[in-house]
Amino acid sequence: MYNSLTNNRKPPQHADRGRSHHHHSSIVGELQNRSRHLLAIKADVETKAELIEDLIKKIHTSTYTDVEQVLTFVDWLDQQLSTLSDETAVLKHFNWPERKADALREAASEYRHLKCLLADISSLNDDGGSPSPCDAILRKISGLLDRLEKSMSRLVNLRSSAMPSYKELRIPTDWMLDSGIASKDAVTRGPGRLVAGLHGRTAARR
Repeated sequence: MYNSLTNNRKPPQHADRGRSHHHHSSIVGELQNRSRHLLAIKADVETKAELIEDLIKKIHTSTYTDVEQVLTFVDWLDQQLSTLSDETAVLKHFNWPERKADALREAASEYRHLKCLLADISSLNDDGGSPSPCDAILRKISGLLDRLEKSMSRLVNLRSSAMPSYKELRIPTDWMLDSGIASKDAVTRGPGRLVAGLHGRTAARR
């Protein structure tokens, strides 16, 4: 009886073999994927060296009169880098100007965010046909004001932390000032105008 009980506790050997085979296959598959990934990186380093060196030169030498040109350049740069199998791994093999490239991308990203917010706020001032219900408009205004507050706070923090390095790297900073994009009429007064107009509509309905 004891032997019978102990034998019942032992897992079937074919189950162990199945798990072992699955584990082995998993390791082999992972190694194969890793090998293909490394080969792709090696191929990019060898075949796209001229492209990357040209990008490095452009990052160092390009000048910008305003942040819109930075936005255009970063969009183009990202498009070129998207052809790499692994951007970080490939660029490690080159003297990549990481600090300036990251600063350009950061400036472009923040400016793009503010530009989209400005467009959203401006669109509220355009009825575009039949007026929306008051509660729907108020929800939109509330959401935009929340986004505006967060964006302005982020801009202030960015201005204090990044502006010195932006100037050093010859990246335009005028858009970050109080007289820049933050002073745009749609940002500073757009929601207020819409609220005033909304009060006018409500009063007229009464």
